[in-house]
Amino acid sequence: MRRRWTTAIGAITGIMMIAFSSSGCSCSRTSPDAGSTATHPLQSGSAAPQVMSSRDDLQSPTPLAWDSWRETTPTTIEVTFLSGPASCTGIQATVVETTNDITIDLMQGALPGSADCPAVALTSTTTIELGQPRGDRDVIQSAR
Repeated sequence: MRRRWTTAIGAITGIMMIAFSSSGCSCSRTSPDAGSTATHPLQSGSAAPQVMSSRDDLQSPTPLAWDSWRETTPTTIEVTFLSGPASCTGIQATVVETTNDITIDLMQGALPGSADCPAVALTSTTTIELGQPRGDRDVIQSAR
């Protein structure tokens, strides 16, 4: 009986993850303040988000949707997302700039040589340097 329950819960969780990940574009097309779509619980205490830098040596990278963004300077955008601990998880940022928008996509993967990673989600940020000032361009991410 217990095994059937575990199998049923696993199947339901898998279906929910597929439905959520294929739900389309998470876009922020207005102001930076309107860029937040996060509904995640805050980290306990007053811990600042962990800061992560883009890497190109991730093991088994997978797409990672970000939650919000803010312009810190005319050519710098800070993106906020949930990620595993920086001690064993890394991110890779890809930026495509056009005259109308800036597409920022993230990938998440294990760091080379890292041991098993705790299954926790931490609020994280990364800084994106733009080639040109943002101006009135929209900041978006590709559909997942």
